[in-house]
Amino acid sequence: MPPFLGRLFFYAVVAALLFGTGTSWTRQYFGGGDSDAFVFIWFLNWWPFAVAHHINPFVTAFQWFPRGDNVTWDTSVPFAALIGWPVTAAGGAALTFNLLSVTAPVLSAWTGFLLARFITRDWAASVIGGYLFGFSSYELGQLVGHLNLDMIWLVPLAGLLGVARARRRVSRRRYVVGLAAVLGAEFGLSTEIFATLVLFGAVLTAVCLAVADRQARALLFEMAVETLCAILLVLMFVSPYLFYMMKGADDLPPAFNSALDYSADLLNFLVPTSMSRFTPAYLAPLALRFSGNVVEQGAYLGLPVIGLIVFYFATSLRSKMTIVLAVMMVVLVVSSLGPVLRVGGVSTHIWLPWDLVMQLPLIGAALPTRLTMYVSLCACVVVSLWLALPTGRALRIAKFGFALFGCGMLLPNQDDFPWTPLPEQAFFQGGHEPQSLGEKARVLILPFGGDGGGGYWQVEANMQFRQAGGYLGYVPRREAEMRVVDDLVTGQPDPEFGPEFADYCQSHGVQYVLVGPGAEPGLTTAVMAEGWKTRVDSGVTVISVPDRGGPLPSSLNGG
Repeated sequence: MPPFLGRLFFYAVVAALLFGTGTSWTRQYFGGGDSDAFVFIWFLNWWPFAVAHHINPFVTAFQWFPRGDNVTWDTSVPFAALIGWPVTAAGGAALTFNLLSVTAPVLSAWTGFLLARFITRDWAASVIGGYLFGFSSYELGQLVGHLNLDMIWLVPLAGLLGVARARRRVSRRRYVVGLAAVLGAEFGLSTEIFATLVLFGAVLTAVCLAVADRQARALLFEMAVETLCAILLVLMFVSPYLFYMMKGADDLPPAFNSALDYSADLLNFLVPTSMSRFTPAYLAPLALRFSGNVVEQGAYLGLPVIGLIVFYFATSLRSKMTIVLAVMMVVLVVSSLGPVLRVGGVSTHIWLPWDLVMQLPLIGAALPTRLTMYVSLCACVVVSLWLALPTGRALRIAKFGFALFGCGMLLPNQDDFPWTPLPEQAFFQGGHEPQSLGEKARVLILPFGGDGGGGYWQVEANMQFRQAGGYLGYVPRREAEMRVVDDLVTGQPDPEFGPEFADYCQSHGVQYVLVGPGAEPGLTTAVMAEGWKTRVDSGVTVISVPDRGGPLPSSLNGG
């Protein structure tokens, strides 16, 4: 086995030991009970389905029928869906989701290793560095259902191309084409990471220019032009996607997640959360005070890793590369803290520079806490450089022992990474649904939105029906403005629910309301109070919506 592939196999073994392999990759999903997993399974199925059926993939009327949803503002992962198409065709979208999720830390650690190995020329040191990136606290948190954010293995490749070009190891053409390919693929995984990668790539260039001599500056200016050419190539290639993003901007909700709420807490770099295996009991209450949620609290590096990073910078600042790394790490840490400094869950009201970034279009919507991914990449490189410093054999062994101890502090709490059964329903399997409801039925499913399995059931049924409603990441503004939609999302009907619900079904062309497991009892009772014809079929309550006349709504996709 080639040495580089041997490292990949090593990381795969580590992932299998940490996360297990499940009992069925087609009937379970990795990462726990987060409904976001069903969104990604839906999208992994959607892109191949749309392409194969000659449907515009950027908009869909299979959810939020009849006007549909513009998927360019969702986390629709087109690149992941297209590279996983053969697996989806062979074993289903859930299998693709599991494969991509489990291999995400493996590939991320491997590409982190490749970057560190290219810089240090020390494979053993780079194996440790790769682990710190691929199995970082950031990565472990995002593994719980956030496929667009856990597939970060392209980020070190962008850095590797930059370092290789700076050392004249790749030609101009190969650099431009290679970087365009990496950035284009990253755009197809996460527009947020694409945007922050471009932003901090520009910051890195500025820092390098500030410390470089005249000859190095000439090369950096040359690389800046080449990088800009690569970005322009990407923007040209994804221009249809960008067109639909602009077209669908008016239907976005007023705000997504708050950058203020999803900023890293300064103490989170030292204090682990419940997702860490070794969270001391006396620190658990402090971790609970961090803002956001545990999935997004990915700043933890641990005292050993922080200690050796500080020691390396304190003893090696004579090197310009070390100065650049130190400045970038400070910039990234400060940026991840968001617009206001929080310490132990308490706002200090101290202004931070990210407040300026929040005023910018698009990039201003990025969540600062997710920048800890770049901090972990810096840690990967710095730790590898520290371990690679020439020393005697005994000291080298001691250094590796200390670094391994630091890696051990990052081990995950395996209870947070279960293999969860998929919400399979016989009603949607084996072609039963079209036999029961007819071809291309228009339905409303309870539980409604993100709390239910409607998206997964649609995949199970091979996209044979359309949903009035659904969940692909957010509720479109035009739907959110309807009071009845809020009742459906919360499961708490108000006194006017009955007439409003009947009008909603009529205006959205709903033929059947399907009540599946997990539906809110109060909401189900309110729907049943309409007195519409009801039957139970294969574990699903089917409520026929009477046709009150009038033209049926049209579909975005001719469906």
